[in-house]
Amino acid sequence: MYNVAICEDDKFQLLELERMLKIYGDNEQITFNIDKFCSGEDIINGGFDKYDFIMLDINLGGINGIDVAKIIRKSNENVKIIFITAVEKYWPEGYNVNAFRYILKPINDTRFYIEIKNLINEINKNKIFITTNNDGDLKTISIQNIKYLEILSRKVMIHTQAGTYSSNYSLRYWNKKLYPYGFANPHSSYLVNLRYVKGLSKEKVVLISDDVIYVSQRKYKEFKEKFIKYIGEI
Repeated sequence: MYNVAICEDDKFQLLELERMLKIYGDNEQITFNIDKFCSGEDIINGGFDKYDFIMLDINLGGINGIDVAKIIRKSNENVKIIFITAVEKYWPEGYNVNAFRYILKPINDTRFYIEIKNLINEINKNKIFITTNNDGDLKTISIQNIKYLEILSRKVMIHTQAGTYSSNYSLRYWNKKLYPYGFANPHSSYLVNLRYVKGLSKEKVVLISDDVIYVSQRKYKEFKEKFIKYIGEI
């Protein structure tokens, strides 16, 4: 399942985008959980951390789509943004907010489905699938949205921007799976996504979400070296 937000002040166009997305989902056996917004203010107030992608009309009444995207990017670098627009003059501004694609109005069905297919393929590159212990449901989680993992009461808890999930797999398993994506161990009970680290001392790691994770003396040097290397690569 993919969580999607559509922000469009033209109600007919809003429903049309929803319809096209559902048709694509039915054809590809993909489920979209769609939230609809009629203004930039609505989507900002509603929050956007849970979404895999957001479809934004640029010419919104009130705050425009470009400014909405700038606000989104201040707290979420990962969510994919597709701009919907009738003109091409805004394209250069889209690069400043790392827009994934532009879709021109009037929207061509075939072109729309091609862009959504490309988008889903891109999202899936950074997706992992876990089965939770509590309800057995298969959960789809973006690797980039994982803040850290910890061992808690003999379970591995995965803390993400959208919530916390429990996993049947060991932390050793997650170490191997996530190591290539910029994760490191400050402690034998923790695995941290380095992109979320804002502070490091010999005693603790502080994340941009203000979560505090303790650092073991044995792990400090190695974690610090990995963090410095990570900073140098971005």
